[in-house]
Amino acid sequence: MPLTLTSLAVSATVNASGFNTEACFIPGLSRRAQCYRLRRPLIAGPAVDVAMIELGGIIAPAQASTAADDPLVVLVGGPGQGASDLTATVLPMLNALRNSRDIIFFDIRGTGRSAPLPCDSDFQPPPLTHISQERIATHIEQCLASAGDITSYTSMNAVADLEALRQAIKAPQLNLWAVSYGTRLAQLYMRSYPQRVRSAVLDAVVPFSPSYIERQPANALSALSALEADCAESKHCNGAFPDFDPLQLLDALPELRAIRYRHPITGLLTNTDTSRAAVAQLVFVALYQHQTRAFIPWALSQAVNKNNWQPLAALGLDSAQYLGIKTLYQGAYFAVVCSGEQRRHPTQESTTASDPFFRNYSSQLMQRICADWPVSAEVESLPQENPAAASIPVLLLSGALDPITPPAMATSTALEFANNRHLIIPRGGHMNSAKPCVRELIDDFIDQPALTLADDKLAQRCEDEDYQQPFIVNHLGSIMQVSGQ
Repeated sequence: MPLTLTSLAVSATVNASGFNTEACFIPGLSRRAQCYRLRRPLIAGPAVDVAMIELGGIIAPAQASTAADDPLVVLVGGPGQGASDLTATVLPMLNALRNSRDIIFFDIRGTGRSAPLPCDSDFQPPPLTHISQERIATHIEQCLASAGDITSYTSMNAVADLEALRQAIKAPQLNLWAVSYGTRLAQLYMRSYPQRVRSAVLDAVVPFSPSYIERQPANALSALSALEADCAESKHCNGAFPDFDPLQLLDALPELRAIRYRHPITGLLTNTDTSRAAVAQLVFVALYQHQTRAFIPWALSQAVNKNNWQPLAALGLDSAQYLGIKTLYQGAYFAVVCSGEQRRHPTQESTTASDPFFRNYSSQLMQRICADWPVSAEVESLPQENPAAASIPVLLLSGALDPITPPAMATSTALEFANNRHLIIPRGGHMNSAKPCVRELIDDFIDQPALTLADDKLAQRCEDEDYQQPFIVNHLGSIMQVSGQ
């Protein structure tokens, strides 16, 4: 029997009339998809006329005439990303699986097609622009003023919504592919409904312990230090930047500085104000993937030492914005974090010595936003470890250079879900499912979980693709990299 969810979690029982699908066309799919809608109680309660919320998502149908009865569910990160928004990006990674299985892109509350709470601002600043905490806080307050009751936008309600969807489609079991925060959601579902999970792929694992909020400054600093060491060991990088010290470069920036560059997309001369905090956040995000990581020494050195902000602006460009892709619903992000992790593990004031990368900026902002965020009176309670979940076949994936969920973050997850294999990509960043060798491994695992986990050569599956991205050390190198030469 599944564990009983707390009073804060909505019952997973769903009325048959609360679910329907319709044909729809989605960018990235050559065939029609099914867009589903699922009506759910907004909050738990005995009232007959309880308010409802309409959730939605996308089902990419199997290529086979008869699909397997255990679809694959996509759980993405953030928290606050919408899976349906990323269909065109994620589906190619999982396309082989669609030969025999439906693939479901599940939007948690506040994202995608599930009552989205974007908290978008009319102000769309150019790259590197400093936005004060006061302005961010004021914008969030304005968003909340018209948001309605969002206290149910929690992880455990997402678990109940997923179970309700499983019941609605009458699937006896689900396969889960999850990345970043999605791995936390997957683990909560596995604890709650272990008999309903056939297999799970957890890429960039967010564990229950240690807290990812508490570990973020240390993990980010470790990734930054690894970048410095790799540059020193690289003949080209060390030759171009023999004294490369990213923290020293960041610390040379004032709290606020006027800069000018040509916009990477429009080519227009752009004047804006940047700050150490804005540049540090940009560098942190660039550490996520080895392709962008390779630009950091050159771009950061050009900006700080030569007042050439063009390369760093290009590195910080949110390309998804210009492709019409929504990358994060801010409202959903704060709803999940403020009601969950921040409430259970409040961020602590730190010093420059203990957080030299961010200098406490991120934790201060989180504290400020969450202090006024509407949450339920009762703290969200998570299900405890479930012995029945220990037998679920689980494939864990980690990138050794990941600045937020490095391999060590998967340790406690591996102990709890003991029927696992943990594949560490030596030069991998945050999320590695797109690598060709990992895609093939995921295909094999979903097809035959037990056989794949028992493969004594699994650790060597990606050795031939252990590619080290060359550091970019000049403008010509950046042009060649962009053009693929």
